[in-house]
Amino acid sequence: MRKALHRVRTGVRKAGVDYFRGEGSDRLALTLLLLAVPAIACGTIATPDWCAPSALVLPIVAGGLLLRQDWEEGFATSVHLVLDLDSGDFELFSAGHLPALQLSAGTGKWEEKSADGPLLGVYDGAQFDPTKGTLRPGDVLMLFTDGLVETADRDISEGIDHLTGEADRYVASGFHGAAWHLIETVAKDVNDDRALLLICRQ
Repeated sequence: MRKALHRVRTGVRKAGVDYFRGEGSDRLALTLLLLAVPAIACGTIATPDWCAPSALVLPIVAGGLLLRQDWEEGFATSVHLVLDLDSGDFELFSAGHLPALQLSAGTGKWEEKSADGPLLGVYDGAQFDPTKGTLRPGDVLMLFTDGLVETADRDISEGIDHLTGEADRYVASGFHGAAWHLIETVAKDVNDDRALLLICRQ
């Protein structure tokens, strides 16, 4: 057990060294950015109206950070969701990311939720315009990375159709525990980022 934990800690440390290169000020900015995530989450849960959603957009900070990195890729995508747990109202911000998908319990259909915003690391001080919506009882919101829907021989739109088709199998039984099963179904042997978030309103 101790050896396994040691390997995990070593892997995390190596990942941090490999993927972040910067001066002292950039390291401080990254540290503050990472600390801001749990702070914002706790603050929002404790006081839902404590701050305007537009002030919580982490891509604005992260974009400037990436611009200062000596990174071969040079850019990244990001998605940021601000969700009111009481009303179900949400704002979705995107930095060149794929659209989210919302399943309407009333119609049984998936609808794309696309927001406007450039890739991170392209423009400093870029503007991110959100798309707004509401999760009604029984609705599902799905966020995912391109590794689930894009391959060399398949268009993204076809991949999204495949993903929603597989997700429809869980409508009757519920989506509890479905995220991992969907990842393994639509992108089992994909050597790319594979992440999926399902939010269901009861």
